[in-house]
Amino acid sequence: MPEGITYLDMKRMLIAQIPPGLYRIESHQEFHRKNQFTGSDPTLLEQYYHKDFFLNTLEIETWGKAIAFSLPTLWLRWQFALHGHVVPMKTTEYKQIIDSWKLKPGSIENVHIQMAFVGIEMCIVFLDRNKLMQASIILKYPTTTESSLSIWYDTSLAPCPILSFPAFKNNLLLSKNQQTLRNQSITVYTHMTDPKYNHLWNGIGTSHAVEILHLAGIHPEEKIQNVWRKFVTRDKLIDAINKFFLMGQSSEYTSRMAANKTTPHAFEWSPATTRYYNSQFTKVYRKKETLIPYSIYNTWFNQGLLHPDMTPLPADWEENQVTELGKQKKKKVQVYTIELTSVVALGRRDKIQEEEQDLLTVTEAIWKQPEGAKGRILSSEEVIKSGRAEIGIASFYDTHKEDRDRENMTDKYSHRISIRAGKIGRPRKRKRCTKDEVREN
Repeated sequence: MPEGITYLDMKRMLIAQIPPGLYRIESHQEFHRKNQFTGSDPTLLEQYYHKDFFLNTLEIETWGKAIAFSLPTLWLRWQFALHGHVVPMKTTEYKQIIDSWKLKPGSIENVHIQMAFVGIEMCIVFLDRNKLMQASIILKYPTTTESSLSIWYDTSLAPCPILSFPAFKNNLLLSKNQQTLRNQSITVYTHMTDPKYNHLWNGIGTSHAVEILHLAGIHPEEKIQNVWRKFVTRDKLIDAINKFFLMGQSSEYTSRMAANKTTPHAFEWSPATTRYYNSQFTKVYRKKETLIPYSIYNTWFNQGLLHPDMTPLPADWEENQVTELGKQKKKKVQVYTIELTSVVALGRRDKIQEEEQDLLTVTEAIWKQPEGAKGRILSSEEVIKSGRAEIGIASFYDTHKEDRDRENMTDKYSHRISIRAGKIGRPRKRKRCTKDEVREN
């Protein structure tokens, strides 16, 4: 499952593939972590274990980086991290996975299903190999009066940008929040992805921050205070957030990220299927070049962030940003990868150690980094060999579909290789020869 999809995409897939009907909850404690469930008493969920209840997928709700399922008496809210997902799956495949656990208990290849809504034909599966996702139980009717449902999402977080962008923008522009952002000295990427700042950036996280900054033409390691003290840069970032989530609901994106189409199996690890997802649903920044709009190109060129060989735009570029057919003109630039560093606290004394992690790999068309940046720039050749890729909604904004250059650059092992099986037909048994008699003697 691509990492760049939104919670709204998960909801679309479940509504399209999971029919309303009777389901039961099966919980697999061996893949839970301590304090997996928060909110009300976790034992309230046990009444739905191995007991049928009616589930209507049209009642699934999303808000920011959270998705909620409506059970008869409570809301079950899930918040995922990194590679956590909720996916539709055939019941036959789910049972095969359960049987594989019995054959190979403790195997690292086992799919870590933490919970499943099991129906006659289809299942809703919650999984996270890293055990980082959080589940919350919220009673629908906490009082004796049942006049209105309780709010299932966390009201302390910022408004959801994909559902209510004006409210999200107004929250960012509150005087107290602007004052805080002007005084923060951490990088804009770190600020947007740190969970403790979800009262400002709810709904973005690591999955979308890279591409939003790419749309805004802002370097990931630029200080957040430098972004917020310049009104032009601040407005570009806010506009990019709006544009990003609008694309997530556009007909172009939803037609390619088809909700009712998946592989025959929910978990298919073959390179051919992975490449199919990346080519059909998302664009992977595993290319040597990409196309960016004139406005972003001009900004990066003036800041000296592009390769020295790049030339300036014509003097009248602002008047000629659109082609005769009404399409936006774009400029081809080379692609580089910025491998950021993360700060990790070690031991009781909270010693700080900086170590490189692939999880913080950011792909951009920027060649030069701001002063004081600690990230390491990788060439496109290094990126192709290492397999690093960032995927998501912004793919449809600034690039064309993969071409033959991508085919030539990608290593052979990432493609499906034809198998030469000799002559067509059943294999024939090899006849005994004199060499066999020599070996026996």
